[in-house]
Amino acid sequence: MPSSDRVYVAYYTKPNPKHSQDYHFSILICPKNPVIGVFDESGAAPKIVNSTIYHAVNLNNSPWRYESKAVSARTPRLLGVLCLGTLSGGSTSNPVDRGRVDRLLKGVAITVDCRVWVIDAIARLVTAGYIYTQSPQAFHRGYPAIVQAGSNFVFDKTRMIREETLRTMPLFACDAFGTEIKPSEIGPFLPRN
Repeated sequence: MPSSDRVYVAYYTKPNPKHSQDYHFSILICPKNPVIGVFDESGAAPKIVNSTIYHAVNLNNSPWRYESKAVSARTPRLLGVLCLGTLSGGSTSNPVDRGRVDRLLKGVAITVDCRVWVIDAIARLVTAGYIYTQSPQAFHRGYPAIVQAGSNFVFDKTRMIREETLRTMPLFACDAFGTEIKPSEIGPFLPRN
């Protein structure tokens, strides 16, 4: 039985991108319509932590390593998401929790970079039955095509919008075909009172 938690591919800005679609890729699991905090001008993440990020990181050109951590659903660097589906219990009747997802994704090898790791992580999640989708045919196109569809969508939506403006808008979201989801379930940062 699926939960209400959404499973996304998340597309983040990089400090020094090599090209226009040079994103940091991750798996993001968050509740439906998560509460979003107030944007902090210092760049600090909002204090409302209700989501989990799973990704391959190589901070300061260190060797790649797996990381999972609790985060806010919306951060200043997050440009957009591709919704893969909802978190599912897999082949068991027990609801899957984020700890089980973490144990599963720890086993995904980091062979090239965060993008390839996300593609392999999607394959692992789908094989384990941890993603419930109403459009399973989207997965037949192949996971690299899905990740690229999201990358193209995020690029098309954000390329002409200033970063400050993005913060006042709901997060751009698409499905596994790259079609926009409206309204987005991840809203804008809350205005400072």
